[in-house]
Amino acid sequence: MIVRSDWRGDASLAALGGHRVAVTQGYALEEYVRGRFPGVRLVPLADDTTCLTALSFGRVDAAVVNLAIASYLIERQGITNLRVAEDSGRSNPLAIATRNDQPILRAIMAKGLASVTPAERDAIRARWIRMDVGGVVVSQRRALRWVAGGLGVPLCWASSSSAGRAR
Repeated sequence: MIVRSDWRGDASLAALGGHRVAVTQGYALEEYVRGRFPGVRLVPLADDTTCLTALSFGRVDAAVVNLAIASYLIERQGITNLRVAEDSGRSNPLAIATRNDQPILRAIMAKGLASVTPAERDAIRARWIRMDVGGVVVSQRRALRWVAGGLGVPLCWASSSSAGRAR
């Protein structure tokens, strides 16, 4: 859940009944919010950037977007008036898959992932996910829950870098 930095009060989905909440049209989060929080006035928009821009300019009251993507876009677009408010309660398990007829590739991917140390994972998190969005510092436990969903993509990057060095 992302809100403007001047938002006061509870920003959980359960408390946002009647409020306009941006979601990216066609994404799983749209279906999740629509099904679990029918009182929320969903505003489906074209993409995550449009959701964050609409929120920044006050056209919606909150946005539900992936934390890793939101962090990247907020920094890239130079949006300074947004903050992380709450965990939406929804996570998408991420995994790396290979075709069944590619056992060597599967072994390389598994070896690459296994070789990523905890310190390297922390460096990946620090590079790709800014936990102080909008000046809000989040507890480590909550941050780790949020990061779990967004860590798959950076791990793919780390795995491919490791695989490239192994050749």
